[in-house]
Amino acid sequence: MNRFLWIALTTMGISLSALAVQPAPDVLTQVSASNSQGTALPIDLPIRNPQGDFQSLRALGLSNRPWVLTFNYMSCPMLCSLQQNGLAAALHETGLIAGKDFSSVSVSIDPNESFELTLAASEKLTEAAGGTWSVLTAPPETIDALTMSAGFEYSYDEESGQFGHAAVAYVLTSDGTVSQIISGVRPSPQTLRLAITEAGRGEVGSALDQIVLTCLQYDSSSNTYAPVATGLMRAGGVGIVGSLSIFLGFLWRRERQKKTGGSDV
Repeated sequence: MNRFLWIALTTMGISLSALAVQPAPDVLTQVSASNSQGTALPIDLPIRNPQGDFQSLRALGLSNRPWVLTFNYMSCPMLCSLQQNGLAAALHETGLIAGKDFSSVSVSIDPNESFELTLAASEKLTEAAGGTWSVLTAPPETIDALTMSAGFEYSYDEESGQFGHAAVAYVLTSDGTVSQIISGVRPSPQTLRLAITEAGRGEVGSALDQIVLTCLQYDSSSNTYAPVATGLMRAGGVGIVGSLSIFLGFLWRRERQKKTGGSDV
């Protein structure tokens, strides 16, 4: 009896393991985003706005304001929603307002994405980010031109009906030039604020942000801003930087409270 039970359990275990270990197709995992910093994206190409009409991406932006741009698709089963929700939460905590201080846009990499899906996503992300976030569709030619210029790789698996792509947010200057590339599904609000301020070229952010940017620069390996002079770290600058981070965090938090009229108790 015990022998038959052991055989049955072993067989079932093998079957369950075979079901549990289902690696994603290579076409969905072998994608990345290359460094396109300094590249001007073709933002004059036609794109479908939230009302369903065609116009250029440039026309959708704010004058003299930077952009936060992502490439996603709304029928994505997991990664896109994780990235967009995480980015929306981080943007909400920056103290900057999408649609006022910067333009926030997602372009679908699926040319067959329905207008109803993108409109629902726009409304959801606008509420989550605390500002205007437009989710847009575009002709295949526009999608190809934008993603190739940005160095954003993606692939389509016909069997699963899914796109494989990286989780990347592009911070652009007002003319569509890539200023910073921020990876991950939940970037730091302070990193986002500094990246948007830097891309704003003096039009966005506070005087404090501008001062901080003279001391720090974006480090893609750590996905955050770090001191420019690495020698400071070796010379005992860790304590100074730590104290500065705490102080700046306090000032940013106080500035955000003033804008929202809230307080911490």
